[in-house]
Amino acid sequence: MSAPHPMSMSIDEPDPSQAFLVPAYVVSLTVNGVIGIYVLRYRRELLASTLSKIFLILVIFFVAWSAVNIGVGSAILAMNQTMLLMKIAAALNSIGAFCVFGLNMAVAVERFLVVRQASDKRIWFVLISVYVAVLVGLAVWVFATSPSSDCFQPDLPMQRTVFFGANFAAFVPMYLGVLGLYLATFVHSSRVVRQVLTNVPQKTVVRAELTRRLLISCLVMSSTMLILYTPFVVLMLSAAFMEHANLQIWMTVCNALITADAIATPLLVLYFNPRMRVLFAQSFYRGVYTEDNSSIGGSTLQGDEYEL
Repeated sequence: MSAPHPMSMSIDEPDPSQAFLVPAYVVSLTVNGVIGIYVLRYRRELLASTLSKIFLILVIFFVAWSAVNIGVGSAILAMNQTMLLMKIAAALNSIGAFCVFGLNMAVAVERFLVVRQASDKRIWFVLISVYVAVLVGLAVWVFATSPSSDCFQPDLPMQRTVFFGANFAAFVPMYLGVLGLYLATFVHSSRVVRQVLTNVPQKTVVRAELTRRLLISCLVMSSTMLILYTPFVVLMLSAAFMEHANLQIWMTVCNALITADAIATPLLVLYFNPRMRVLFAQSFYRGVYTEDNSSIGGSTLQGDEYEL
């Protein structure tokens, strides 16, 4: 069967999921935009660590991604699904997933290198950036050269092969890598905490406890990403073997979870960053300051090891 022409085909039935995805992306754009503005406004206080900078990049990415999805979703609702819009939507799904997984991998690598007290961390972030850039380039090429009749995968055989190969090369290593890195970080940190609790003065014990809390917060962030993106990974790896009706159901579920992640991640960043919460409180309630030094990575702590 010949593929439809990518620029002329129209789909009579509009995508009903856009009716709730567009408002959800508006919420995501607002939440991420507000957090991003405040982080940039107080960048001297909040961007003292590599981890904070990674989270800022994640927030900025969600701002851009939400804005583009609002535009594409609104166009689909207004004009129904043209093949061009379907190609753009499919490309956005892949590009967004590659970038989010890459950023979460960067967070996991950063935490692992910190607890291991590694001196040269830049090379690992460069490698992750190049890896994600190659995957994004493949996604752009695939959907620029092939139509997509389901808003998910390319129609042409060669592009579809490249598409699923890129998905396998992206999600399997990064999915397992995030789990493995956090497991290794947890094991190493637990060993250090046990040693500290029995052999050193009280001040170091407090710092070890804060490190343990930091690890828990990172585990929550990582687990949230894995839970919300597991259906998407399954869909990416098995879509070639699914019937069209089942594929549409999975796509709706995955789009809803991805949208939820765009809202949940910045809120978790805010929750686990006491200094950011204090600055928010000071902005909304002038003259009111709440001591929060007992929380994770309080304002008296400095450096990569004790900040989220």
